[in-house]
Amino acid sequence: MATSAGDVRVIVTDKTVIRGEVAIKFSEITPGMYLGTTATKQPDGNFLASEVHVFSEDQRGTGEGHRPLGSAPESGATMTNANVERVEDVAVKDIKGRLMSLKYKDGEVKVLVPPDIPVVKRVLGDRSLLKAGTEVSLQASRSADGTLSATQITVRAAGR
Repeated sequence: MATSAGDVRVIVTDKTVIRGEVAIKFSEITPGMYLGTTATKQPDGNFLASEVHVFSEDQRGTGEGHRPLGSAPESGATMTNANVERVEDVAVKDIKGRLMSLKYKDGEVKVLVPPDIPVVKRVLGDRSLLKAGTEVSLQASRSADGTLSATQITVRAAGR
């Protein structure tokens, strides 16, 4: 597997959970879904989304909460993993979109999602999703001999 730090060898086992991302329409997001969104805080206190991903049901509760984006804390971007409480059509200043109320264990935030923001849903898949050149994110465990074994792999949606 090629990474920004060079090639890394990762073993895929029978226990590796493989998921794929599929593009969905925002209108498919409904109350009760568990999702993650990257967003930045706006002057009115709401957040403006730059991406939205609906977790597969087996991922419900993963990383629940609201925090600075770990990969870019200096950017002001946040990550919120939470349950969708409400979704409504709105127009805020010059942006028409949908406003999601997201509730997590310690709070709630409102996130405005403009119509051009990518929305994907993670679905359980199998090894057939793993193809050369495909972008993935993965979690792995390291054995005593240094071997990496993938515990989870998410195959990213094309063009995301």
